Amino acid sequence: MTVQEIAKDFVVALISAGKIASESQAVQSYLDIKNMLSASHKVDTITPDNNKTSYDPFKDI
Repeated sequence: MTVQEIAKDFVVALISAGKIASESQAVQSYLDIKNMLSASHKVDTITPDNNKTSYDPFKDI
């Protein structure tokens, strides 16, 4: 499935739900959704600190 198909499906769902009332709103929503899906995303990763002791949820029991 392509980004264009996903964006189109979202717009159809929004129209069916009554969230989009005009053709211009549908076109703008399609372009906005397509841009959001096509945007590159930065993935944040957490590097574990090996100097700390590991978490033990049962330590105090």
